[in-house]
Amino acid sequence: MKPFKAPGSDGFQCIFFKQYWHIVGDDVFKLVKDAFTSGHFDPTISNTLIALIPKVDSPTTFRELRPISLCNIVYKLITKVLVNRLRPLLDSLIGPYQSSFLP
Repeated sequence: MKPFKAPGSDGFQCIFFKQYWHIVGDDVFKLVKDAFTSGHFDPTISNTLIALIPKVDSPTTFRELRPISLCNIVYKLITKVLVNRLRPLLDSLIGPYQSSFLP
């Protein structure tokens, strides 16, 4: 993950976790591990902010805006682990004509 991307709903950028991993690492690891062992996690972890970024100088329609999702870093970690675990199975799960929403 890029260290200075926009922060999510928790207000933290990835650089914070990298810089202070020696302090927060055990807790983050436990959250991610518990999400996979129990199948559940605190729903507030998945809170996502949507920001509208203008594509032109003075947007007048929604087509001239680009939505971006600002996700919590822990949520990003959980989804990255899930995608990496599913990647070897994708060929058997996805039809040959499906092309949208692929990791």
